Amino acid sequence: MAARVAFVGAGPGDPGLMTVRCRELLAAADIASKELAFTVCGLGTYSREFAREVREKAASLGVEALITDDYLDVEQRVQGHIDRPLNAKGMAQADALARRFLRGQAAALYCSDLLRARQTAAAIAGSLGGQRVHVSALLNEVRVPLEGRPLQEGIDANWDTYTGNQPPFETAAVVLARVLRFVLLCLRRHPGQTVVAVTHGDPIAFLMLWAWAQPIAPEPKALMYVDYVAVASIATFEFSGEPTGLPVVRYTRCLLYTSDAADDLLCVDLGGRRIIKKKKQITTN
Repeated sequence: MAARVAFVGAGPGDPGLMTVRCRELLAAADIASKELAFTVCGLGTYSREFAREVREKAASLGVEALITDDYLDVEQRVQGHIDRPLNAKGMAQADALARRFLRGQAAALYCSDLLRARQTAAAIAGSLGGQRVHVSALLNEVRVPLEGRPLQEGIDANWDTYTGNQPPFETAAVVLARVLRFVLLCLRRHPGQTVVAVTHGDPIAFLMLWAWAQPIAPEPKALMYVDYVAVASIATFEFSGEPTGLPVVRYTRCLLYTSDAADDLLCVDLGGRRIIKKKKQITTN
């Protein structure tokens, strides 16, 4: 029987900040524009409950709405090791991931030490029949100088946050090496069985590049985020024969259930019943 290691992206967190009441915000925008003759340059809310209203008002004012429940989206900063609990959408994504697993399907469940990863793992553990969650430092988020810095700095550097790094920061090779150590430990501890691991974007991206015999470098890693390594996704590495051989990789984005399609422009509005996000499976040797 082939051994499998399924890596799950934990997704973003949320600091629990209080939201601005949407209708007061919309009224203020109208007053500023129509009565005070100000130009409204932006409109947004932390409450996805009011996403439709905010988008409609923003369109009438000729601006683009920002709908988010993550203050780092507003401040445009890199999260990294900033540890916060999952927000409502993050919990919904964790539940969607959990539905992909069945009781007794996995021999073991591991996650990184960050709270958002542990919350995701807890949701999956319930689907697996109360599987115990093991925390592994080998699955931790990457350590790079960009943590907490503006996203624009990453964009300007083409997301090369690894070249020239010195301890305590990690290089791309160091990140891949520790994730491969985790894979080898799983293959030794759980031969021929399925293991679920909740980790973060870059460790999964570098492991996928390794499995596809691609260069382990920042530029190809950044390209992975175009089609792969999304939140609420599962990358499965199937090993057969020697653990040193390259695995077969399968990648899937999960279903997300929500009451309001307007909170995500990538979703399809089905009248508040079900929203199916893009689902993809890639198999390669």
